[in-house]
Amino acid sequence: MSDYTGLLFIGDPHLAHRNIGMRKDDYPRVVLRKLAWSLDYARENRLLPCVLGDLFHTPRDNANWLVGEVCQLLVDREVIGIYGNHDIHEASLQENDTFSVLVSAQLLRQVSESDFWSGQMNGRNVIVGGSSFGQFWSDTFWPGVKSDVLVFWMTHHDLQLGPEDRSTRRLEEISGIDVVVNGHLHFRRDDVRVRKTLWMNPGNMTRTSRSEREHAPAILRIDIAAGEYTKGAGFSSKYVDLPHAPADEVFFEQVASPRAVSGSEAIINSLAELTANRTSGEGLMHYLEDNLGQFEPEVSREIRELADTVLQGKNT
Repeated sequence: MSDYTGLLFIGDPHLAHRNIGMRKDDYPRVVLRKLAWSLDYARENRLLPCVLGDLFHTPRDNANWLVGEVCQLLVDREVIGIYGNHDIHEASLQENDTFSVLVSAQLLRQVSESDFWSGQMNGRNVIVGGSSFGQFWSDTFWPGVKSDVLVFWMTHHDLQLGPEDRSTRRLEEISGIDVVVNGHLHFRRDDVRVRKTLWMNPGNMTRTSRSEREHAPAILRIDIAAGEYTKGAGFSSKYVDLPHAPADEVFFEQVASPRAVSGSEAIINSLAELTANRTSGEGLMHYLEDNLGQFEPEVSREIRELADTVLQGKNT
């Protein structure tokens, strides 16, 4: 497709073949439907889909059925993106990472500082590049970029976008880049302009933990205005809400404060509640870490090993 009129930024899908983060719905199917909805919306509105990293919740060993369905979603579409920290098993992308499989199959184009998307949107010259997790950008992008080109940049980093952010990476103007759109931070942040560079953070497209109950999953739409404009102008943005259920229908109620639980009988009763709720392995491991300190080291070690064995079997 070459007649794009804008961009659609999709934040942190976290695709997984099992439930995560104390969710009680069918998380794998829910997040697949959200991704499909987003890609269909992009096609219907002539927008280029751009994935902001963390396409997968785990970098490897994703179930074949999940990878197969993602491949089907990407067939006959142009989708670009960067990888996030959840997409890589080591410090950078490796051939055994699932994200790498999609790139190698040419179902997803990974953009970077040296391999960026370039084309026209609504008659305007546009560039879309990116810096994946752990890849920091230079202070200047492509000195030869012309003033009539709009440059968008995808990142997946801890950034100082608001008072709640603890990153030391402060925002700055990046010469040659008009807009930076960041993934990684799961909550939407207010836009921040630093001279000629606008910084945006849409938050993730799905809620991955109970702490995100108040987050409204959405995707970021950028419309490119037709005509000739000076650099830094000529586009508008809006958030498009994704279909999602109320938090009470998505997450289990939190088990009574784990730190208040003491004694083997109380822990066994709480574990029974976790089992009855069919919570994710992620929730179980957090619970164990909070409570096993009251046992002898040898007992704690054996319980952890047993939990690891059970969860490995559950995830295959």
